[in-house]
Amino acid sequence: MFLKIISVSLDLIALNGKREFFVKYSPLAVELLTGYLKKVDPKVDIKTFYTALSSIDEIVAQIRDNPPKVIGISAPVDSQSELLSLLDKIQALQLTGTKIVLGGIVPSVAYESLLQRYPNIYIITGEGEVALQRFMEWVEQKNELSNIPNLVLVENGSLKRTAAKEPISMETATYQPSLEITKKMLEKYGSEG
Repeated sequence: MFLKIISVSLDLIALNGKREFFVKYSPLAVELLTGYLKKVDPKVDIKTFYTALSSIDEIVAQIRDNPPKVIGISAPVDSQSELLSLLDKIQALQLTGTKIVLGGIVPSVAYESLLQRYPNIYIITGEGEVALQRFMEWVEQKNELSNIPNLVLVENGSLKRTAAKEPISMETATYQPSLEITKKMLEKYGSEG
C-alpha cells in the first residue's frame, strides 16, 4: 500500500473566547490512525500537519506543491471554521486524483451539510482505523467502497452510508500511536503537567 498521504489535525481549541492549543487537550486521532496505517504498511508515506504548528495557508501550500493521493482531515469539536476554510482552499486548488476523507466529531455530526457543500469528499463516522485502511485500499483499487465501514458519501446525487463496524477493543489493539509531532508541540507550547 505505498500511498502518499497528507493528514491534518485541526487542533486549536476555543477557551476564554480565544483559540488556543493545549497539549493536554490535543486529539490523538491523527496519531492513532497514522500508527495504525504504518503498522499495516510501514512504507506508507504520511506527512502530518497540525494547525497548532502550521497555518492553514502553509498546509494548503504544501498540498499544492506536492499533491498527495489522499488528504485526511481530523476535525474535533469547535473546528468548524478551520475545516470549512481548509476545504474551501483545497477545493480552489482543483486537484485531480486526490481524495479527501474527513473524520472526527464535526464531520460525524455534520456529514449532511458537509457533503452538500463538498459532494466529492468522503466522511468516516465513528472509529476510523479499519475504515481508513480499507479506504486506502479502495484508492489503490484493491477494495470496493461498499466494503469500507462507517463511510458516508454522495453517490448519484444521494447520500449513501455503508454498514457500521463494531468498535475496536482497546484491550486487543496491537498498534501504537505515531507520536512524531508530539515533541514539536511540547517544545512550542510546553506541558501543563
